[in-house]
Amino acid sequence: FTYCNRSIRLFDYESNTTVSIQKDGFTDKFFQNQLQFRLKHPYDFVPGVLASGKDWFEEKIYKGSVLARITDEQQYENAQMQTLSYVEQLQKETLEQTPAQTYIAELCDRLGKMLQDTARQKATACHELAAKYLQRIKRYLETTPQILPTVISHKDLQGGNILVTAQQVWIIDWETQGRGSRWFDAITMLYG
Repeated sequence: FTYCNRSIRLFDYESNTTVSIQKDGFTDKFFQNQLQFRLKHPYDFVPGVLASGKDWFEEKIYKGSVLARITDEQQYENAQMQTLSYVEQLQKETLEQTPAQTYIAELCDRLGKMLQDTARQKATACHELAAKYLQRIKRYLETTPQILPTVISHKDLQGGNILVTAQQVWIIDWETQGRGSRWFDAITMLYG
């Protein structure tokens, strides 16, 4: 077994499966977000769920390396290009036109919650900067009538969440997925 961010994983090498169990005391928001996404969206580039329950799921064990640890330049570039093609597929199938005000209001809500956390942690420099930024966003929100293209977004698509095996490239760890800017995942992956 091994400890992950929000779960414990049990490996059964005889059956080539692993079970992820939500850690005690952790909010189930991210665990459920990942599980529900994977159950509802059986994309070829998302590892499938073999079985699941309220606070666990089982999947195959994939032997490979995360993109962040690949040192072969050609293999790295090929995996990046494959990942971008997956992101484009997800974009085409989930594209919605969202009023900019709705999208920005959701960002303001998230930033406001983060501000509460920084105030409690006495991170004053960060708190002051974020408060100023939030005010700028709110002013922009009052005058923004545009429509933004939004898609289902991984929202943490960096080299540690791209698994490269001998047969395929997989996008893993969908805990933070949700609707977001259509450009966010590609930019995050390419520029970190």
